[in-house]
Amino acid sequence: MKLLLLILDAMDFSNEAPSREDLDFPGGKVKFTPKVTFTSKSIDERAPCYQVLNENGHIIMNSDSVQINKELVVKMYVDMVTLQVMDTIFYEAQRQGRISFYLTTIGEEAINIASAATLNINDFVIPQINKELAVKMYADMTTLQVMDTIFYEEQRQGRI
Repeated sequence: MKLLLLILDAMDFSNEAPSREDLDFPGGKVKFTPKVTFTSKSIDERAPCYQVLNENGHIIMNSDSVQINKELVVKMYVDMVTLQVMDTIFYEAQRQGRISFYLTTIGEEAINIASAATLNINDFVIPQINKELAVKMYADMTTLQVMDTIFYEEQRQGRI
């Protein structure tokens, strides 16, 4: 936790222009844009690639980025680490035959937690599989309730 706070304090949030104009993808070049745009102006032009940080990790000037406070960043980070630890434990339990089904979120922690962070507390969420339990966990589900759901403990109220 202290390491994360030190990293956040050391980050340089100074505005800088993008360091390159485009990216050479197979099939053609794609221009970068600091604006959220998912369509191209013509059928001959490829849709631009949204970019908030330049190659040095600095925020691009005039980007459509959203500023969030340190408390939210720390919560999101802690939840991503919790998700990694849970994945390790439940994957091993599944491999040992203790639970019948578990899909990991390895490499997908950020998208699960980030999408959950955009929701309001009153938004209705129905996770389809245990990979999406991170959304419920971020909102209101305790770690014990997540375990109850995975192990399907009928006596407990953790079932979705």
